[in-house]
Amino acid sequence: MAEQPGVEAIPTEVVVPLTELADPTADDVVAACATLRKLTEDVRRHTAALKQFETLKRELSLALALAFRKLGMQSTKIDGRTFALRTDLILRKKDASVTQDEICDALEADEDWKEYSVRQFATNPLKAYVRELLDAAKPGTDPLSVLPESIRGLFHADRIPSVRCTKS
Repeated sequence: MAEQPGVEAIPTEVVVPLTELADPTADDVVAACATLRKLTEDVRRHTAALKQFETLKRELSLALALAFRKLGMQSTKIDGRTFALRTDLILRKKDASVTQDEICDALEADEDWKEYSVRQFATNPLKAYVRELLDAAKPGTDPLSVLPESIRGLFHADRIPSVRCTKS
């Protein structure tokens, strides 16, 4: 495997073959424990770096999405990749005090919305239906305004802009 810039390869000399532990000496056990400790520390360090990377990626994506909107851009191609503006809809319970039963009762009380409840409200189809209603509404419509009054107070809705990158 080719080494990538900024990515450390796993040093092969630290890996202790399991066959060496079949008839171990005290030194073999100490060496294997030291190797395990080092690998565990490496995993922790890389996990922390990955979390930082994901945070930076989210922040940059949001900044790019806002720049795309400001410039009136929908997409652009750079170096064989397409960067496209998209807006995700996040639909979740308004707060912890809203119970699953309350949501299901409210959904089932409305003829147009009861199919989204099976004593567990189906988040993805519900979100898709809200997105469909928003697409039919005029731009800038508050996502909660398309919900029936009986359901509106149970949810919190956000539109999260981002930029998606795909290979062209």
